Parts: sequence; structure tokens; C-alpha cells
Amino acid sequence: MIAPALRLVAAYRSGAHLVGRPTRPVVHVYAGPLTRTGQSVPGRGRPVCGQRTRRLTVMVTGGGDRLTVPAHRRVCRRCMPLLPAALGVDDRHELPVGRDAWAAAYSHLTPADLTIAARWCETVDQTHEVGRVIQIVLGPKPAGSPARLAGDRLAVHTAHQAVEDRRRRLAIVERTDAERAELRRIQDLDQVDRERLAATARRDAQVDRARYRAARGQYMPPWERDLLATA
Repeated sequence: MIAPALRLVAAYRSGAHLVGRPTRPVVHVYAGPLTRTGQSVPGRGRPVCGQRTRRLTVMVTGGGDRLTVPAHRRVCRRCMPLLPAALGVDDRHELPVGRDAWAAAYSHLTPADLTIAARWCETVDQTHEVGRVIQIVLGPKPAGSPARLAGDRLAVHTAHQAVEDRRRRLAIVERTDAERAELRRIQDLDQVDRERLAATARRDAQVDRARYRAARGQYMPPWERDLLATA
């Protein structure tokens, strides 16, 4: 399955609307004509999930510059899986096959759209799908510090970084107890190695200082003489 967040952003960019009832926290996805005022769904209109509700009000109109879900609301979890790969472009639910198919389905998305899709991913696998689309549509991540980037290059960098950040957070959440225990074991071994290397470096520095003093006939405390004897 294609990442739901990616399909939602693609549907929105293709003209879908986020609709809901003012007193309910759930926002549905609706693809169809609106009433004459453009502020609500016709009485017979149904969201993608097909749920029968009272008159739905438009929360976010598709085609705008930025997709934001109103505060304290969430997108219907039944609408998301039913969205096609790209509304109006590719109505299949399967993964596109080949680079050209991915490009045809999602080349109309902007860096801001793909950044939102990345931040809405719910699994590591979804971040890989969104990352693939970003690579195909926007190209590789620009090199250099974000502070030195501007315009389109900065927007592309932000999209790539959003995927990487989200993937790291989800990877931590998705670890099993066994994986967490193994990670702690590896971290403990790494700490032991760091402490051993630090102790070796300190001893080597002390030996070097003792040899320097011995070569010049300088006074050496007993512990330095013992150190040279065992070096």
C-alpha cells in the first residue's frame, strides 16, 4: 500500500477537500462538487469512506498553497486507505511500477506538499515511500548547510530532512523489546571501549612525559620511575 499521507496530499493537490462537522473532531476527505457557496458538501455527497453524515462543511479547500488540518482535528482513518494513488492522475491503489509511473502520479506535488507527507508518516516503511517520491520528483538532497541554501534548494533540503527526521523517530518507536535490549548491550560495550581507550591514552601520555624527564635527567617521582619500569 502507498503511504496514506502521500495519497492524502496528492488528493488535496488534485482538488479534494477536507470536510467535517463543526462539532466533530474527525475530518473526512471529499472529492466532488460543492454547494453553490463552495462552503459545504451537497446533501447527497459522501466522503471517500462513504459514511452517511449530516451536512459536511469544508474545512480546507483543495488546491491551496498549503495543506493544514484544523487544530484539534484528525483525518478520518477510513478515508485514508481508500484514497487512490493520486486522485485524478492514477486511480489505482497498488504501488506504481517503475520510476516513470511514480513521476506521473506525483510530479504535481510541491516541496511543501512532500514535506507535509513526510511529517505525517506513521511507519518507517511509509517514510521510505515518501523519500522515494521526493528523490524522483525533487531530486537528491542539496549539499551544504541549510543556512547557505535559499529558494527551491532550501525547500528540497527541507523535504529530505523531514523524511530523515521522521524515520529516525519512528525507528525508535517501532523497536521491539529484544531490539532495545540489544541496542543497550551494544551501547554498554561501546562505553567500555571508550573508557578503555581513554585510559590507554592517559597512560601513554604519562609514559611520554616520564621518558622526556628521564632523558633530560630531571627529577622523577617514584610513581613515574615505576611507570617507566613497566612500560
